[in-house]
Amino acid sequence: MVEQYRPRVALLDVMMPRISGLSILESMRQMPQLAHIPVIVLTAMTDQATRLHALELGACDFLSKPVD
Repeated sequence: MVEQYRPRVALLDVMMPRISGLSILESMRQMPQLAHIPVIVLTAMTDQATRLHALELGACDFLSKPVD
């Protein structure tokens, strides 16, 4: 869907039913036509390793849920 609709920004949750938001982010960063799209990762997981991994994959920011 990201390839088809090309959003201006993507909000990805780490824990989704079928695929991890981090897997989607990694795939996006490997595709030149999607690599420029800013990605914000949302998750209830607050451990430092998850945050660092998201940023290493190319996330622009990381927000912990619940977001106010």
